[in-house]
Amino acid sequence: MASILIAARDKIVQDVGILDAIRMHIGHLDPDVRTAAAWLCTNLAFNDDERAAQRRELMINRGLLEILQAQISTDPNIAVRERCVTALDQFEAEVDALSSPAGVP
Repeated sequence: MASILIAARDKIVQDVGILDAIRMHIGHLDPDVRTAAAWLCTNLAFNDDERAAQRRELMINRGLLEILQAQISTDPNIAVRERCVTALDQFEAEVDALSSPAGVP
C-alpha cells in the first residue's frame, strides 16, 4: 500500500500542470480551497520515503515553496496560514539549505 501512495505522489509532482493548478488554488478566493491546496502540498512533500526530497525539489522549482511562505503572512484566514505552516515544515531541510551561506552546511 505504501509503495502505491509513493508512486502516486511521484506522478503528481512530475506533472507540471498539476503543480501549476495547486499553485493557482493556493490563491483561490475560497479559503476552503486554499486550505485543501496547502494540505495537498503537505501530503506531496511528506518526508516518509527516500524520494520525498526529489518531490520537494520539483515543488520548489514550480514556485510552491515561495507561495506557501507568502501565504503565512498574507492570508486573512487562520486555517490557511496554519496549513501552510504545516506544509512548510516538510520543507525544513530545503529551507535551511536555501538560507545558509554558500558552502556552509
